[in-house]
Amino acid sequence: MALKQVKSEKLLGSIFTSAFAVTLALPFTNAKAQSVTPTVNHAAEKSPPGGVETHQVSALPDVVVTATRRSERAQSIPISISTADAKELNNRQVHSAADIEAIAPNVFAVKDSGIQPKLFIRGLGVTDFNANASGSVGVYLDDVYLNNSYLLGMPWFDVQDVEVLNGPQGTLYGRNVTGGAINVVDHKPTSVLGGYLNTEYGSYNLRNFEGALNAPLTDKLDARIAFNYRDRDGFAKNLDGGKDIGRIDNLAGRASLRYRPNDKQDWLLSYHFTNIDDDAPPYQFSTPGNTPNIGKPWVVTQSNNNAQKITEMGGVLEGNILFNGLKLTTITGYDQVSHNYTTGGAYPDASFVMDNGFGSSQQYSQEFRLASNDASRFQWVAGLYGIHEKLAAVLNEPGFNLGPGSPYFSHTAYTQRDDSIAEFGQISYAITSQVKVYAGLRNTWEQKNFWTSQQGWFQAPFAQEKLQASWDRPTWSAGVNYQFNKNILTYVSYNRGARSGGFNAGGNIGDPAFGPESVDAFEIGTKTNWFNNRLTLDLSAFYNIYSNVQVYSLVYTNNQPTEYLTNAGSAHIKGVEARIAAQPLPEVTITSNVGFLDARFTHFIGYSGANLAGNYLAGAPKVTFNGAVDWNHPLDNQSGVYGEFNWDARTRTYLTAENILPLYDPGHWFLGFRVGYSFGGGKYDLSVYGKNILNQVAYINALDMNPSYPTFILGDPATYGAQLKVNF
Repeated sequence: MALKQVKSEKLLGSIFTSAFAVTLALPFTNAKAQSVTPTVNHAAEKSPPGGVETHQVSALPDVVVTATRRSERAQSIPISISTADAKELNNRQVHSAADIEAIAPNVFAVKDSGIQPKLFIRGLGVTDFNANASGSVGVYLDDVYLNNSYLLGMPWFDVQDVEVLNGPQGTLYGRNVTGGAINVVDHKPTSVLGGYLNTEYGSYNLRNFEGALNAPLTDKLDARIAFNYRDRDGFAKNLDGGKDIGRIDNLAGRASLRYRPNDKQDWLLSYHFTNIDDDAPPYQFSTPGNTPNIGKPWVVTQSNNNAQKITEMGGVLEGNILFNGLKLTTITGYDQVSHNYTTGGAYPDASFVMDNGFGSSQQYSQEFRLASNDASRFQWVAGLYGIHEKLAAVLNEPGFNLGPGSPYFSHTAYTQRDDSIAEFGQISYAITSQVKVYAGLRNTWEQKNFWTSQQGWFQAPFAQEKLQASWDRPTWSAGVNYQFNKNILTYVSYNRGARSGGFNAGGNIGDPAFGPESVDAFEIGTKTNWFNNRLTLDLSAFYNIYSNVQVYSLVYTNNQPTEYLTNAGSAHIKGVEARIAAQPLPEVTITSNVGFLDARFTHFIGYSGANLAGNYLAGAPKVTFNGAVDWNHPLDNQSGVYGEFNWDARTRTYLTAENILPLYDPGHWFLGFRVGYSFGGGKYDLSVYGKNILNQVAYINALDMNPSYPTFILGDPATYGAQLKVNF
């Protein structure tokens, strides 16, 4: 084990050293290569400003994505994928990964007692709230994987588009994407001078300011800076006499440089930061057999405001080099994040006092990809990936008062080092003009070192432990595409995905490591265009065999909770997804996503010894349904009026693997709108909007921290606002 660790450290060192060497050398290479098409279309670098099209559109636009690690039409790739551009994200009030369920089917997001969201796609996700927990949905910001859960709560701003890939992506994306992947693509610097400033005021004294400035510095070097400041008062009335709960105070920024010395090279260097000083969402307790505070959904009793502070900074260096019909990509990423929080005080008898914690994480990642870049029948991509993360955290839990003067303090401190290396490749071959086959393979080696010290309940003596575990596992993909004609694509695919093993940060000394979980996913789908591209209809059906399922539970000993995450079961998941986009009239566009899901354990023995086979997986609603109807009416002088009506609905969703009642979200139907006027030649855009206009209650998570008082975490009530955007 020690020898393998030394080898891994040397290999990781070699990867990062090589990255540095490539970074220095490649911009100065004289690429004596055959002429190939540049990766960037400079003529299309700036989209029309404003919220309305200034001319009538006679067909749905083609959507180009990078889900397969090359630019392709979304309708031509065998992946169940949803996309949203900046306009769609703004209209539906998608501000971070926590809002992602508004734009894709079979997607669910919850927030725990902290700010970081827990993401589920097709029923696969994680409910463990510890900082070292690995998710089942990979989130990538400008092609950099965000390993720590506290990075997932960062606000999205100046975003070009978002891609949501449903199903395991184990070959090209690697570990921790058994459910799927989310690609967030920020706006890159271009050679066009311009920018925008967006100001917004809304419910609960919301003030939001976002802007960007793009400037060419030379004929080869461009720059872009962007910022976002978002501030809001609390929305939940606190009867304890403190401040209302649900406050937001975020500041984020990004600066980017893009260097294109010739049509063969494209380099991007960016730096970003985020400061968050928010409240975690408000708690509501429930007495046994009752739902939370009927008639008073946004009224709480908390002795503190759930203060959450997160500070994040990082950077990306990406290079793309074309030579001899090939494309070499290098992506170097760095992120660090620190967090500090206090939660609790939510129960009527103050039996649950407060818990608090703090921690930090640093991650380095490096990826090299070499891909074919011509129009031949044989296409391929191969690469090497490495990531290193070191995190430290402290958790203090006062626990439950067992009587006057009873001690109930628990203290846990832990450090974890995570090193992972992967080699991957994927090939595709067009057997005929209609039939294409593909196959991919990835091998991932990972090692985790875990140090913990604990003082258990009732002021037990301190205990310490050091653990180490490593895993070496392959993942793969294979499929066949059949292009009936230019408008109809069908595909069959098989993917194996895996999620990392690890250690119980909230468990006890002596708890063993839990192993990786895996999913075998079988999918059949079709992507179609009709009526001269005025209607697209994509359908997919899938069946997943889910093995060594990592199940997170709370177990009580002497009325005190202990967290456990173990390989406790297996599950089968089946479902159907449909994506529809239609333009029945030149000024009207309809988009909709619907998902049907049946995700149940086939084997699950609970900690009480009960057979829980047949239970639904947490975060797996049977039906999700979202979409929008858009109306755009151009006027003279490049002005116009527009409107959107949107919806986001889901059925009952269990929030624990044990399907504990009443720990579930009964379902909701969120409705929203935006109405606007674009004028001044498209320079100005004024709009008003509403979200959750039916004022429906949604429980975005639940905690079983006290058996007598199950606790719910509340989503936002109805909100309204006005927005003015100035383009220049």
